Amino acid sequence: MPEPPAPIITDFTPDTAVAAASLTERQLVWGRFNAGQGQLERISLDWEEAIAERKTTVGNFNYALFRTENDGQRLDSNLGVVGFSLNSAQAFYHDESGVVAMQVNDGNLNIDFQENTFATELNLNHSATGPVDFIADGRFLRGGFFSAKTDTQSIVGAVSLDSSEAGYHFNRQLESGSIQGLTLWDSQ
Repeated sequence: MPEPPAPIITDFTPDTAVAAASLTERQLVWGRFNAGQGQLERISLDWEEAIAERKTTVGNFNYALFRTENDGQRLDSNLGVVGFSLNSAQAFYHDESGVVAMQVNDGNLNIDFQENTFATELNLNHSATGPVDFIADGRFLRGGFFSAKTDTQSIVGAVSLDSSEAGYHFNRQLESGSIQGLTLWDSQ
């Protein structure tokens, strides 16, 4: 009896860095303040490329999410629940032995613009950690920003002003090491 084919695992962590030209076509782009994780970087741009004609939304000491903004443009107030599909992601596992890239296999993001809430899940994997689910929910704030923080994890993100794109940075502390990553999403 022939063996059944192996299941196809969608991997939203690109094998190679996404071309800068492709990233700059988006309304939301990740910029890094320094070299970031060097050759492991997949979806971030140098700071100067990312900031061109964009404004900073959210970030930390290593990365910032930049958004294209038109003068006076605001989020549409007539939005309901919007589901987003994962476009691309990069995630890293940090422990005492160094930094390694993780697979990001799947995810979902839903934002309720009327109730001002969000919920997300990412499915990550690496041989050093096994499968890890990052799950978060919290408040969606005025101006198109969202965040949540617990003792072991944090998330901070933003949506494009037309609500067609979203992106967030996440951290999660594990028993031995930590995970951090970036995501880019497209509305469904």
